[in-house]
Amino acid sequence: MAIAARLRERLNDTPRNWLSLAMLTGLAERQGITLPPDITDALAIAQEDDFGLYAFAAPCTACAADPTSCPYAQLLICNDPFALPPAADLNALHAAALKATDGAAQSQAEVAFAIIALQAEPLAARLSTSAEALRDGARLASFANRLARLSPALTALASETATDGVDWGALTNLQTPETLPAAIRIEAFLPLAQLVLALNQLNAARNPKMSLQLLPMIDNARDAAQMTAALNALGPDLIVTSEVLGKDTLLRATHNLSKTAWITVAGLAGIWISLAILAAGWLRRRADRRSGEPDDEDAE
Repeated sequence: MAIAARLRERLNDTPRNWLSLAMLTGLAERQGITLPPDITDALAIAQEDDFGLYAFAAPCTACAADPTSCPYAQLLICNDPFALPPAADLNALHAAALKATDGAAQSQAEVAFAIIALQAEPLAARLSTSAEALRDGARLASFANRLARLSPALTALASETATDGVDWGALTNLQTPETLPAAIRIEAFLPLAQLVLALNQLNAARNPKMSLQLLPMIDNARDAAQMTAALNALGPDLIVTSEVLGKDTLLRATHNLSKTAWITVAGLAGIWISLAILAAGWLRRRADRRSGEPDDEDAE
């Protein structure tokens, strides 16, 4: 059973992703699927562990005060609305540049997102878009980066952009935002800015929580555009579909469907998810047979 298998995987995650768990259990209920006793028992224990009064009162208070200080899973457990942090200013850029001396891709990526926020006006002019959209996309990307919710490919692109497009000596001695253009090569930031713009469109389709759930599956601007079309069509059901199908199969599906096709799919969302479950089960049985392990049906 694809849903049961995915629930077992998610229950073993550390920390647990309660958005995925809630979507999967809700899907099982809508489909009339009775979950095995071991899963219902494990869900009850996990809920007590993660949502008990003493388990989450203090961390949730801290998350409400500063969402950037919380792991993503903790934000889901607290279930409080949260806004994206403000766009980076010069102090934030200085702090990011200082941390980037560790050479870590995540630290260098933070510098790139801060520069896009600060240079939104000239970048927007080159891309024929609005500076506000770029700043909002940079806010999402920066927040996701700090929560480790960006894909390795996206993090690498941002890190390489900073490495290629920044004069680190000049950046370290930067005194005012007006002198920032002299410390960077703005053309190097255009590909990343296009991706950041696509991430803003994804975020505009729903909310930051939904975007953060999907971001690990996005490597480039095309992925973001296709995921946005799917999110507009399926809404929260896209989370269930992604859980059942997995990243690679879902992205292949999104690349093969046009915006018009997604609109059609939206009217058949229940059928779409049912097909996804069947496909996931078939793929799992095929993999089991190739590995020589008995699948669930053979084992019974």
